[in-house]
Amino acid sequence: MILKTVAPFSTKKLNSIIEDMQHDSQEISKRASMLQAIEFKGEQAENAVARQEAADERRKAEEERRAQREFREEKRRDAPGLYMSIKRYIA
Repeated sequence: MILKTVAPFSTKKLNSIIEDMQHDSQEISKRASMLQAIEFKGEQAENAVARQEAADERRKAEEERRAQREFREEKRRDAPGLYMSIKRYIA
């Protein structure tokens, strides 16, 4: 009798609180999964952009090397003796 007056409580109320907490935790779990999926898709998109940028840089570098190679070959054709004398000093 003393216990009821000091700390009244209802098991129905406690069960209701527990059910609400379980529902909330399920909702949080669902939203966390959705956020993780969105984050993953964002990371995939960022990685795709980074891969494309890297491919573009490699293509530009190859184009530059090809242009330099063509320039050197053209200079060799225009002045073969000059190229050979310079090559002798370099080698």
